[in-house]
Amino acid sequence: MLRVLPGLLTAARHAHHTAPALTCPLLVRVQRLTAQTMVKLGDPHLAWLAADRAMTTASGDARLTARAAVALTQALRALDRGRLLTAVHLTIAGPCGAGRRSSVAVVLVALHQGCQDRPVTPLRLIETTPGKYSLLLDAGTTAVDGLVEELGHEPNGYFWEGVAQVLVSTEAPALEGRFSYDPEGGMFCAYGVDRSALEELAVRMAAVATDGERMRRLIAEAEANGFEFDD
Repeated sequence: MLRVLPGLLTAARHAHHTAPALTCPLLVRVQRLTAQTMVKLGDPHLAWLAADRAMTTASGDARLTARAAVALTQALRALDRGRLLTAVHLTIAGPCGAGRRSSVAVVLVALHQGCQDRPVTPLRLIETTPGKYSLLLDAGTTAVDGLVEELGHEPNGYFWEGVAQVLVSTEAPALEGRFSYDPEGGMFCAYGVDRSALEELAVRMAAVATDGERMRRLIAEAEANGFEFDD
């Protein structure tokens, strides 16, 4: 399945770009499949990202949105996001027709209200100019800074560039070459025109920036493989 999914997503997105009205159900289905697969593989952050994209793709179609909400429910349950999970249940339990549309709206509002809980914290993605994006992280603001120092590194922007490089090479090689890095001492920065690639990087980096054990494993495995953090 993992070998098939990247090509399947690419083909579905291309088809949706060519004929959105006809292929919207197909893209939602593939995005749902991706989210469900990520939950099973123990990566609920990526599952949330895929399910959220399915919700966006399905926006305006009550039936498709309700189906996408099932994948979103699974991701939120895996992340223990009870407040948002309750809102999603309103969509799944609601009747078809106007009632379903109103409950879908509740979910979308709840998702926006819950943005502060999104897994991209403490990173932020901004559009610097139309069509150009930067993913930023202020050095010294993460929950793992003390651990990073304990392990002999300085949690500055250059260190976080190393973290991003390790994540791309070991977990997401499909992201290679889709953005560039421009860190400095006080800030990590990745930039480019591929927003979806930067969003995925943000999710992967946030999972490390908020989990000490995951950071410890990443550093240990990277150094065991000869990687040198430039901090």
